[in-house]
Amino acid sequence: MQNANIAKKESEGRKVWPRGLRRPNLGLTSPGCFLASAAILLFIFLSALPVSAQIVPTSTELINPSGINTFGQLWSTIVQWLTAIMVPILTIVIIIGGFQMFTARDNEEQFTKGKKTVTYAVIGAAIVLVANGIILVIQSFLNVN
Repeated sequence: MQNANIAKKESEGRKVWPRGLRRPNLGLTSPGCFLASAAILLFIFLSALPVSAQIVPTSTELINPSGINTFGQLWSTIVQWLTAIMVPILTIVIIIGGFQMFTARDNEEQFTKGKKTVTYAVIGAAIVLVANGIILVIQSFLNVN
């Protein structure tokens, strides 16, 4: 009976796909069509870009993008960046150490670990502040602004 239904459907001109197989998607939403259109659009976009090899430099002067001209300015900028990065990190480390001490209960090893974490974080904060202070002292000693 089933073979008769298949033969009847094939005779109507429609393709019958066996059970478990899907009809291939050949419409505009198929992956192949999408990839082809994306490749064409990418080619059109990239072909419209100017070619940088055709640009000829007019001078051989190097440009300083940082605006730093002296070693003191460089050192000061590095210390400022380190301070800006280290302050949030030190805050988080001190909170973690305090949490370790707070949750230690009767575990002496856990409390000691938290205490060391807080101690090292405070030492790190002192180093960052001292580095900033050293820069200011050297600048004032050398009369550099």
